[in-house]
Amino acid sequence: MRFIFIILLFLSFSSFSQTNDYYSSEKKLVGKASLLTSTIAEMHVSGKTYTISYSDLNYQRIKVLSSKNNEIKSFSFDDIDNEFEKLYNSIIEFIENKELKTKSFELKTGSLTLEKQLKTTCFIFKDRLGITSRSGYMNKKLINNLFGKN
Repeated sequence: MRFIFIILLFLSFSSFSQTNDYYSSEKKLVGKASLLTSTIAEMHVSGKTYTISYSDLNYQRIKVLSSKNNEIKSFSFDDIDNEFEKLYNSIIEFIENKELKTKSFELKTGSLTLEKQLKTTCFIFKDRLGITSRSGYMNKKLINNLFGKN
């Protein structure tokens, strides 16, 4: 009887040792790009992972046929080797460069392309499955707001 009790006790301890504790940190709002009452994009951070969420303009072209108001898309990147600042600086340089019309970045979840019209840019994100989404156009001030640099 003791032998069975010891085995059961051992099995219960070994099952506890195989579990991992994952602490989910809360999402904090970094910034929001909005015009009047309409939000173009929002950025949240959780740990070292930044997530940019936006209304998909590709979807808005067909939303008249649907009962949904909008489709929210997002992409994420980790702040390893100061990626947050690198992305921010690259977007600002892209907006200020009069010669470039598009610029692309590879992220772990897909590819991000910036497209420019005059002094505004939009995010075009293509995930690993090939699904493409498009944000609204933002100027330098709105990018600053989105990245919390206001």
